[in-house]
Amino acid sequence: MIKQSFFVEQNKRAILIEGVAGSGKSTLLAKQMEILRDKKGKRLMLAFSRAGADVLTEYTAKLGLHLDDDNKITTIDALALQALRAMGDERNVLRDRQVVEQILPNLVEEVCESFIGVDFYAPQLSEQDMWLVLDDLDYFRASMAFKAESFEEQMDICSDRLNFDLRFVSRCFERYEELRWTWYSRDEASLSGYREREGFRRFPEAVSDLYDHHGFEQNPLLSGYRFIFIDEFHDISPLQFDFIQRLIGPDSFVMAVGDRKQNVFAWRGADTEVVFNDFINVYQAGVVEQNYSHRFDQGIADLASKASSKLIKARGKPIVHIDHCPKEQFATLLRKPRNRVALIAQNQLQLMKAAWQIWMHTRGGYRMSYSLSQLYVVSLVNVLYALKTKTMPLSVDTSKLASAQGAELAPVFRDLAQSYPISNNAAKKDFSFDMQRFYQGDYCFLSAEAKAEIINTANAESFQSYVFMHLGSQDQSPAFSVGMADALRGILKSSMGEPLAPLLHKFAEHAGLFRGVENAGLASEYHFNSWRILLKILHSLEANFVSWP
Repeated sequence: MIKQSFFVEQNKRAILIEGVAGSGKSTLLAKQMEILRDKKGKRLMLAFSRAGADVLTEYTAKLGLHLDDDNKITTIDALALQALRAMGDERNVLRDRQVVEQILPNLVEEVCESFIGVDFYAPQLSEQDMWLVLDDLDYFRASMAFKAESFEEQMDICSDRLNFDLRFVSRCFERYEELRWTWYSRDEASLSGYREREGFRRFPEAVSDLYDHHGFEQNPLLSGYRFIFIDEFHDISPLQFDFIQRLIGPDSFVMAVGDRKQNVFAWRGADTEVVFNDFINVYQAGVVEQNYSHRFDQGIADLASKASSKLIKARGKPIVHIDHCPKEQFATLLRKPRNRVALIAQNQLQLMKAAWQIWMHTRGGYRMSYSLSQLYVVSLVNVLYALKTKTMPLSVDTSKLASAQGAELAPVFRDLAQSYPISNNAAKKDFSFDMQRFYQGDYCFLSAEAKAEIINTANAESFQSYVFMHLGSQDQSPAFSVGMADALRGILKSSMGEPLAPLLHKFAEHAGLFRGVENAGLASEYHFNSWRILLKILHSLEANFVSWP
């Protein structure tokens, strides 16, 4: 039973509780707050997430602690947003999806046009790539790379964490910040007759927006706290930690709890090594270790110890039993009938690889929330299929096509086509999306108007006619690069029964699709790996154009 606070035990004004997963870190923090309940002064308990703040509220309520102006529990972003509104900064709050769908496509296209002549990997104007761009903007902000004084310093901060080229991300961030100040939500003018600046922000951008207000630390909502408690410290980004430091006064006592090895938000800018070490060094913090977990048994604890190089012990046997299986057994496990399967991956690249593996091992036996059909490489093969057959993928009667070609569909593709019937309108919409991706490539020299004319037809026969016309044109301004033109001619000359894997491999080489992929960021690696996996699958299934899609 804890009798006194860690501040007294260690004679320190700052305490870092380093606990493992399931060690009761949040409970311990709430109990420390209870011990100090009769001490004078304002108390602030911060959590990274809304769920974390709710848990702390529940814990403190059970301990008889009541929240008021002098005892506050909130998330870091919510506190920042509350302070902004108190200072009169009332920009519109947009959801992530609104930004991805309404703002980023035009922004990315504009930035790409400014990069003409620069050798870099450009994102596709697809929803998937727009989410990756948003991830990069978040990382650029949270890591404080936007405050770096040189490009070299930005490179040191971002390292290989970005999906796209750092130069591109930096320029997108500048343009994005300009838009956040000048954005206007309506097409028409206001009642005054003028287009008034409204601006927007997303919830995670509230902290950085505070820095636009000189002396924001003096706001009553952010100052005067004698005790500051921080939960989920391992999820805190360098930017958020810098913000928290501005809340810590010379007479403040601060206590943080977290797990140095539980850095699940590294992709968003969290960096436990930097934040934990800075906290200890800046405040000469005392360290309290909690190495016993209530979440799993000793078998899992031993595995966690081995993976983290940190001694972890299990305290009691949990209700939920966790089995550990070697990687080699995953295929066998997946083939067993299961109602639901949750797949957890480190990043989008690993998730994509795992989704392909599940599809391969189960042959479409699972309906996955991860849509493989939305991958760029699948769109590319769909376009080549349409060029070859004058038919939109998934709209064709595959049994008649196979009969006409004197070939049989691979069973897995036949089953897939029968399992996912699609209307002609849906097929046109999907094919329009595929063509849009195809014509975004840097190998295409057509004007925006010419591209739009082709894409809007959403017709495979018209698409083939346009390609024939462009390949046969003697115009001084070619539609495609020499490599892509040769690659397309190679597809047209091939037979329907020719194995797809070597044919597509040759196509990519001639077109130069993945040149310079090594230095282009995670997104290029993502597309390149999905291409390699697709070719491997097509090879194993002995697939050809007859059996696609």
